[in-house]
Amino acid sequence: MNGFLTFVCVVCACVVAVSLLGVLSPAGAMKKPLRLAVGVFILCVMITPVTKLFTSGEFKLDVPSLSSDIELDAQNAYNNAVITECESRLNTSLLSELRYKGYSVDEVKIKLKANENGGIFIDSLCIYLGSDENRLSQIAELTRQKYDVTPKLIKR
Repeated sequence: MNGFLTFVCVVCACVVAVSLLGVLSPAGAMKKPLRLAVGVFILCVMITPVTKLFTSGEFKLDVPSLSSDIELDAQNAYNNAVITECESRLNTSLLSELRYKGYSVDEVKIKLKANENGGIFIDSLCIYLGSDENRLSQIAELTRQKYDVTPKLIKR
């Protein structure tokens, strides 16, 4: 804090000196070059302490490191969000396709899991059918071809 106080005092003294010089300076052709010289002087006075701070090695910017628990929690939250989003999109996609092909499907629930290598795989796939749907083998075959998983078909 002592360095900052010194910097403020030097700048204040410099501004007072420049103000007095401006009042005492003659008007006319000398005014513009004098203003330029005074501006450069003030700029040098203000920059010098800052350059000394960086070159002296006293300036250190410490970035706090995150603990491994926080990083792990953030990674788990991200992985869970990715899995949830993938499940939602796969559910919507399969439901739309089955309905488009004319099957009476009420709901599709796909559950995903992540392996230790970061891959995602289908853990379970349940298709809830309408009570009037009788083409179970065609639905199961279509799902096996598309997702390489045998679905659990449940009539409601």
